[in-house]
Amino acid sequence: MARKVLHWLSLSISDSMLGHIQDALLPKEAWDSLVKLFAVNTNLRKLQWKTELNTFEKGKMPVNEYALKIKGICESLASISVIVEDDDKVEVC
Repeated sequence: MARKVLHWLSLSISDSMLGHIQDALLPKEAWDSLVKLFAVNTNLRKLQWKTELNTFEKGKMPVNEYALKIKGICESLASISVIVEDDDKVEVC
C-alpha cells in the first residue's frame, strides 16, 4: 500500500520535485520532505512580496496601473495566507 501512495505522490508533483522524494521509503517521509520544501519557499515568497510592496514606487505609472500592481502584490500575499491590513495598503499608496 505504501508503494502505491508513493507512486501516486510522485505522479502528482512536477518532475523537478521528484529529486526531493526519491529516497523516501515511506509516504510520510516523502510528504514531510515536500512540506519542508514548500515552507521554505513560502517564507521566501512572503519576504519577497512584502519587500516589493514596501519598496514599490509609482514613478510615471498611471494611478490605475499602480493600484492594480499593489492589488496584485496583496493578492499574491493572500494566496499564501498573509493578510495585508488596509492601513498597510494606505501607507504604500
